[in-house]
Amino acid sequence: MKKLLILGLLLAFSALPISSVSQADQVSFTVSANVPAATGVAITPFVVNTANPNNATPVAGTTLDFGTLQYDAQNGIYRPSVFFYVDVTGTGGAGNPDVTATYTETVAGNPNSVLGKNGLGKKGTATFTKVTFGALPADTVVTGLQSHGPKKTLSNVNETINETELAGGILRIYLGLADLNSQATFVDPSDAEVFTNTDQPGDYFGTLLVSATID
Repeated sequence: MKKLLILGLLLAFSALPISSVSQADQVSFTVSANVPAATGVAITPFVVNTANPNNATPVAGTTLDFGTLQYDAQNGIYRPSVFFYVDVTGTGGAGNPDVTATYTETVAGNPNSVLGKNGLGKKGTATFTKVTFGALPADTVVTGLQSHGPKKTLSNVNETINETELAGGILRIYLGLADLNSQATFVDPSDAEVFTNTDQPGDYFGTLLVSATID
């Protein structure tokens, strides 16, 4: 019986490894994705009713008409019932274009020229902003491009906006008529003028040229 016990112990120990070596493997994986670059541009105008400024409607065509202005007797100025903005974006992929904007006006577009007075060039304004969109409409942030005014009278618009100025957002150009409201988010520039009863009646107009190029 004693011999059998010793043999059993020998058999049990013989099942253990003579020596134990611990090894660990590691593999470095490269995780990647490709975001395509923009291949084109979109220059899209919208019209907004001043009574409902949170509701914008795309404009069909290229005419941005403020319509017949309404007289504000309290302030002695003529006001529009709408304003506009133009969004400039890349299409077909990510990235912004480089943008230029210029305004021109002819004598024919300024009924005030017979009086030696300014027309839409000094009474209209353009505000250059970067718009950053969030998950919800309420998350949208509009930041003025300080290197471009950000608000200028139309006659002073001769801008080149580099894509690097728009990092994280898109370019939006607001177009309106001056009202000299000192409490506005973007205050009218010092050379802005308003339409009053001292102006000539008629159709005032000019041309805003917006060009965008993808590098």
